Amino acid sequence: MESAWIAGIFGVLGSLMGGFATFFSSAILQNKRQKSEGKVLKQSLEAEIKSILYLLRAHDYEAGLQLAIQTTEKGDWMAMVWPVRRDYCRIFNGNVSRIGVLKMGASETVGFYNLVQSLIEDLEVLGEDLEQIFRESRHLSIDWTVYSERYRRVLAKFYAVSEGGEIALMRLSGAP
Repeated sequence: MESAWIAGIFGVLGSLMGGFATFFSSAILQNKRQKSEGKVLKQSLEAEIKSILYLLRAHDYEAGLQLAIQTTEKGDWMAMVWPVRRDYCRIFNGNVSRIGVLKMGASETVGFYNLVQSLIEDLEVLGEDLEQIFRESRHLSIDWTVYSERYRRVLAKFYAVSEGGEIALMRLSGAP
């Protein structure tokens, strides 16, 4: 009778140990997979952020905006339109639901992409307004100084995107 009791206890203990082993090995594998996914996502987002910052610098939008501000402050006509024909945030947009797998820099990365989207929206709205003015009221007298302030706001957003991108890159790399 005593040996049946011992066998039963060992059977229950064996089952519990098997369950724990299965649970912990599954948890370890899932944690390892998440770390790997986080690393790949981090590298992909870093590459996308660097590309966006490179394009902003390479196309010298800052100089164009400065020229537009100077010209319109004098009351002269200056319509600068920057059409955005591509989604430059494809990696972020495709992985926004997985941003939590990043160990560091998630909030700065989200902030950067929000600034980029806001800058794109500002450029699109400004471009639409200027195109409408050009089509409908070429012969009317327009106070272009109003547009110098709009160009200033876009330039400020441009600077915020540049700074936000650098901060996001630092945080993604683990810098404080």
